[in-house]
Amino acid sequence: MSRHRVQAGKSHLDGYASQPAIDAVAELIWNGLDAEADSVEVRLQRDSLGNGSPEFVTRIWVRDNGHGIDPHTAVERFTMLGDSWKLRQSGRTINGLRVLHGKHGRGRFYAYSLGHRVTWSTVWEEPEGRRLGYQINGRQGSINEFEISEAHESDEQTGTEVEIRVEQGRTLAQLLDEEVNTKLCARFAPHLLGNTDIEVVFDGGRLDAARLVERQIEDETLAELREEDLAGHPPPVLRIIEWNQHVRGEMPMLVICNAGGAALAELDHKAGQAVRVTGYVLWSGFEAASADLMVVGMVHPSILDAARDRISAYVQERAQELRGTIVEQLREEGAYPYPPIPPDDAVHEAEQQLYDVALVAARSALGRTKRERRMAARLMQVAVQTRTSEINDLIDEVLGLPPDIREMLRDLLKDTTLADLVLAGNEVRKRIELLVGLRRLLYSPDTARRMLEVSQLQPLVRGNEWLFGEEWRLARSELSLTNVLRQVVPDSVVLEEQLMATGGQVVRSDGRSGRVDLLLQRHFRGPSGKPERLIVELKRPSLTLSPNELQQVRSYARALERHEGVVCGHWTFWLVGTRLDEDLEAEADQTDREWGHVLTRPTYDIFVTRWSHLIEAAEQRFEFFRRQLNLEIGQEEAAHRLRQRHGHLIPPMLNESGT
Repeated sequence: MSRHRVQAGKSHLDGYASQPAIDAVAELIWNGLDAEADSVEVRLQRDSLGNGSPEFVTRIWVRDNGHGIDPHTAVERFTMLGDSWKLRQSGRTINGLRVLHGKHGRGRFYAYSLGHRVTWSTVWEEPEGRRLGYQINGRQGSINEFEISEAHESDEQTGTEVEIRVEQGRTLAQLLDEEVNTKLCARFAPHLLGNTDIEVVFDGGRLDAARLVERQIEDETLAELREEDLAGHPPPVLRIIEWNQHVRGEMPMLVICNAGGAALAELDHKAGQAVRVTGYVLWSGFEAASADLMVVGMVHPSILDAARDRISAYVQERAQELRGTIVEQLREEGAYPYPPIPPDDAVHEAEQQLYDVALVAARSALGRTKRERRMAARLMQVAVQTRTSEINDLIDEVLGLPPDIREMLRDLLKDTTLADLVLAGNEVRKRIELLVGLRRLLYSPDTARRMLEVSQLQPLVRGNEWLFGEEWRLARSELSLTNVLRQVVPDSVVLEEQLMATGGQVVRSDGRSGRVDLLLQRHFRGPSGKPERLIVELKRPSLTLSPNELQQVRSYARALERHEGVVCGHWTFWLVGTRLDEDLEAEADQTDREWGHVLTRPTYDIFVTRWSHLIEAAEQRFEFFRRQLNLEIGQEEAAHRLRQRHGHLIPPMLNESGT
């Protein structure tokens, strides 16, 4: 073995090793596809502690039958960053068979998001037909180093197998979710549908995107964009795929792709829509952008807004089309339970609208024969009229109204649809349920001591940044101070020059690096136009916050303040926990500022707060809607709903207790 060092700072590389598990697996699959493999298989080794405890992943293998890794260029490939061999391929694979996914040479570091030790076993064929096999070893503790063995002759098939050993305590629950195969299908759909010779298998199940597709819409160029929005690139192309009834759970509404359709990032996850679609925006400018793709909405808002508008229009058109088709068929068969012309009564009209929405959502359950459809149509009307558990609250609170309120409903339905009202009410309910359930998780003794920061609390909060205020949008989670600056400083060349002048990374006064939990951003259209950034440091519920934790946040703030790139906006730091000790309680009680505002500086402010305060503030924002919808959600009901949506993030004791 010979050891080789990567030409980049360790803290820089650590940022690539903190990706979501499904993103890391997808990147390893892409590496195989970029090597022109037509078969990629991901295998998981599981274990559990017994007695009904959840399973966890102990080892992962990703095997492809591609070209392998050329031993003559292995050192270059594994030690260079930002100068990948793929840059020299003009966007195509080695033999020009497919569009390349990556080109920045970051994917190998994503493997450390899954485990602490990684081995690449690869076989390469020389032009004269001789095959050479060798290994490359890496450890997360020495992420900027790789060991490469001597190549030897091999009679094995060309390709690469990546073996990842997962350390104890890292569960990788995201990979054990029952919907992970479907989510990966959505990620690779354009590539798999366009390359039918490819087979990708995850944990024994083939990624069969075609099986999940209801229809694929002809690509549409988003032509109505300004030249400055395109930054010299051709206009983006929108590809819409409508999923069929086999798709369950949460799916991305918007996926950012390179020009060849390879997915780069997912946005706008939605669950439970009557018409399930994903829009893929194909554009060369996304891959060329220096800004991180997770904040692409701030960098290219006009492009994403244009795509969202078109996707929304398609969903509405498609829902109306399906509604008309289903209603027409049921009417022809004498099974539609409402008269052809809607009655001049807002309540009955609203009931019929709700019924039609239910028809679209449940169209797969209507049956194959006339008799089955007639029975299903009648049962669905009974469900609407007799207030079953699924729509009881809606009928009671929206349709069972006195005459004066009915007039209000009539006026409201002129400007919106009942479906939109249902979706809005459901979103309010989900948020209130999360608040009630979160309070239970954080403050109930049976769960608080088991709730972990990184693997449970952070994923539960991520995606629900409205907890900190509606105006905030998540930029990234779990990233180093150096990568915080990379997120917000627009000129990456100047930034890297400044970092090299200060040792290549942002460090605290004691020389140590730091890792923040959540980075959120918001922009105002006021005279200054300066962005605001919020850094949230979350602590596990069992920890009582003390001045030690506050000092950690202060050191982050001072480290960033010393860098001139932070002056372009204002920073706010929140230290969040369940309880404070006496010393920190006294420091939080300032005479000249609101409680919790412990430090103020020209460029940043630091707050300390309890989860109970955040939850109460959010509950107050929703109190008006809760009263109007007459929602009474108990802790047991909220905990049950939380288990349904985020079961893999809930401590086992709450899952087992049934409460």
